[in-house]
Amino acid sequence: MARERDRLKLLLDVNNAVVSNLSLTELFKVIPSSVRLAMQCDGACLSLPDLKNQQLEIHGLDFPEGRGFLQEETRLPIEGSSPARPSAPEKLFYLRPRRGHCT
Repeated sequence: MARERDRLKLLLDVNNAVVSNLSLTELFKVIPSSVRLAMQCDGACLSLPDLKNQQLEIHGLDFPEGRGFLQEETRLPIEGSSPARPSAPEKLFYLRPRRGHCT
């Protein structure tokens, strides 16, 4: 129950950030911060793909105990990165709603 409540609170926090007319820069800071707190992890960030250069660009880094290895706008290769794994075409999957649970 607590885990589901925490997930719903995270979704509400992110939704509120999106609809509160924040600038894109502010939004990129709020989302990782909300995710880090909800997931109780050391750090979180958004990484946006630059497909032309096959790189990920780090945005909205929220890593209070970080030692400076990752910084805003750091670029990392997409290939072999953890964010690239779920988005690889051969790894995509689709969930179908169970009867009576979704419309």
